[in-house]
Formats: sequence, structure tokens, C-alpha cells
Amino acid sequence: QDGLGLAEIVYEEVMDGWDVTRFTALYLASEPERIRPIRSARLSSLAIARQYDAALVHTGASDRIRWLISQATDFQDLDEFFHSEPYSILAGYDWRGRIYTSVERVHEYLDRRGFEREAPPKGYVFDATPPIGERATRVHIPYPASSVVDWAYDNATRRYLRSVQGQPHLEGLTGEQIAADNVIVFYAEHRATDIVEDVNGATAIDIVMTGSGRALVMRDGVAVEARWVEGPAGEPIQYYDVGGKIIPLRPGNTWIQLVPTDYAVEIK
Repeated sequence: QDGLGLAEIVYEEVMDGWDVTRFTALYLASEPERIRPIRSARLSSLAIARQYDAALVHTGASDRIRWLISQATDFQDLDEFFHSEPYSILAGYDWRGRIYTSVERVHEYLDRRGFEREAPPKGYVFDATPPIGERATRVHIPYPASSVVDWAYDNATRRYLRSVQGQPHLEGLTGEQIAADNVIVFYAEHRATDIVEDVNGATAIDIVMTGSGRALVMRDGVAVEARWVEGPAGEPIQYYDVGGKIIPLRPGNTWIQLVPTDYAVEIK
């Protein structure tokens, strides 16, 4: 992937079919020259985009998902089929990897069409002071075999380095291993639906991000037991410690790992 490791926030989730994961990346200050591949939207796209008053960049969706997106009023939809101008095709790739855009092109298009937002979205609380928590230098997430994830804490940079299937996950634009200042394991109910997403008949997964639930916040080599709580419309989900206080994130980028409530995530 190009630009994935340069995003401020990345969500990862199990995709319909339960055999691979997918990413939703958010960009605010970072402006990678290329973001690729752009793929179709899913149910979770609605829940994520509305938290940040975002522009949802995607190449279509199944009919039911596209209809749900069309009814939303709390984010800007930029479906490639209706807003083709910010998108391009990169030669040498098939339909799975060829569509790309850039943060600059998206903002230029939003501004030209009168869709741009002036006020920044409400964000998170940041503090460089390491929190008190349990030791967490290695995080293993048992996603499907094709997408098993490991994060390893690097003392020199105070960041977590990402691997997939036991191999370093590299950023396409820089060739460097993807790293995160914060890794959040977000436990959520995964509900089956009857929304067919592909020619094999795989159906969409409804990842419930309303209400509240358990989370683990990893930063500075420690894990803090947390509870995620849905915020008001247009504000991101926040993470609270056992005393009910918001857990500050380490300044930098954050990966949010969406997992079913029964996943046995290993922390060492």
C-alpha cells in the first residue's frame, strides 16, 4: 500500500468472508503524494467517517451500502463513480490495486466543489508523558491467516513496528516498516448481515461502534485497560481508563485494531 503508513489514523478490520483484513486511513496534516489502492466502502465506513466529519474516498460500494451512504448527512461522500476527478489509474496493476489519489487532490476537489470544511474536527487528547500500565512490548492479533498482525515495541523510537504474517509491513512510498505511536485494540460485536458484498456471496459484517465496550491502549511499551465510549455526532470515540478519565495518546499516529469481543489478543 502507498501512503498507508503516513496516515494519522488507520482502522483495520476483518472483511466480509473472514479471510482477509481491510484498512480505513484518515489524513489531516499528512499529505502523501499517493494513496493506493482505493477500494469500495463497507458498513464500517459510515461509522468511521461520521466521527471525523470526513470526506469518504472510495470506489463505489454494494447497492445497499451505497444507498446507506447516500442517506448520511454527517460526512461528505466522494464515491469515485460520481466524483471521478480526484482519482487516477496506476499502470501495472489490476482492478485491486490500480486506483489512487492524493490528499492534495482531494482537498483541491473539495474546495472547488464547495465541500471543504473550514473548522478542524474534534480530536483526541495527547500527552508525551508515558502512562502507568502493564508491560506491552509485543502485541499479537489473530486475524485470519492471510492477515495475522504483530506489533513489536522499538525502544529507540518509542514506536510499535508492524508485521503481517511474520514479515515487516512496508510503506510503499518509503520502503520503511510501518510504525505507530499508539496501537488500540478495539473490541466490538461483529454481527452478521444479509448484505451481499461479492460474487462469492460473502455478506457484510456489521461492526458495532455504538454505545461502549472494552479496549486496550498501547503506547510507550505499556498497555492501559480502557473502555471506548461513543461520543456526540461528529466527534470521535474516546478511550477512558478504569477511573473514568480520558487516556491521552502519545503525539503521533494511531492504529485502531477492530476485533471481535472473543478474540484472544496476546500482549507480552
